[in-house]
Amino acid sequence: MKKNTINTIHGNLVENTDTPIVNGSHCHEYCGCLTKNGYGQISLKGTTVQIHRALYIEKHGEIQGKLEVNHICNNRKCGNVDHLNLLSHRDNVIHSFQTNKHNRKKKVVLTKAQIKHIYHNERHESREFLMKKYNVSSCTIRRIFNGSRKVG
Repeated sequence: MKKNTINTIHGNLVENTDTPIVNGSHCHEYCGCLTKNGYGQISLKGTTVQIHRALYIEKHGEIQGKLEVNHICNNRKCGNVDHLNLLSHRDNVIHSFQTNKHNRKKKVVLTKAQIKHIYHNERHESREFLMKKYNVSSCTIRRIFNGSRKVG
């Protein structure tokens, strides 16, 4: 994996202190493109790569056999390599059900008025307050502040 690709991935990771501490640290959520299932992804020469796999390979080397990279934290956007381990498909599915991973909260869809309120933030509310108020991640708040999400 090219170094500039890994740097791009690292540049899009944001520590989310609202996530539980796993193996001594919070999740580092990916703020780039996500798959329809919520995994971070990046395109390399026309091939889509999931960021958690790329980061695991960067730290530990190639993945042998049919093993899958598992999120111990159950956060599909997480790219914290301390929250990743290798499991067989069977064990990954078992982990998913044992940790109630399949029963996630519904995706939050913000209204244009809510996005506008966050963007203008006339009350100077903290990012943490806005995250809790609208039940969204720090990445969502950052995208709105940076103008990556359209303001109505």
